[in-house]
Amino acid sequence: MQEKTFSFIYVLHIMVNIALNSKKLARWVPSRFSEEKLKDDLLYSDQIEDHFIFLAKVENKIYGFSADCLVNHELMIGATLKGYSLVCPHHDGCIYDIRNGAKLGSDAHIGCY
Repeated sequence: MQEKTFSFIYVLHIMVNIALNSKKLARWVPSRFSEEKLKDDLLYSDQIEDHFIFLAKVENKIYGFSADCLVNHELMIGATLKGYSLVCPHHDGCIYDIRNGAKLGSDAHIGCY
């Protein structure tokens, strides 16, 4: 009998920390999307425990990042992806680089996983 193997995208979920010997450790949490399901230049939303994230595949590389806008911490449902730029649907000119989470024109960053 041939064994089936499944591949998962593992997202480093830094928002959820486990206290161990008074140190905080990040842990790996699987996404519901397999690598094969992700199509290039599309934005996917996922919920990891009680946090929402976006996943995107651009130029055959997968990126995971927070779905919360830094302006008011509102979920960016309806955001658009233009190359490596995530455009917030709520605030004009609010654009993030998905490679590093940087908010363009600011020193602020959304979480990248």
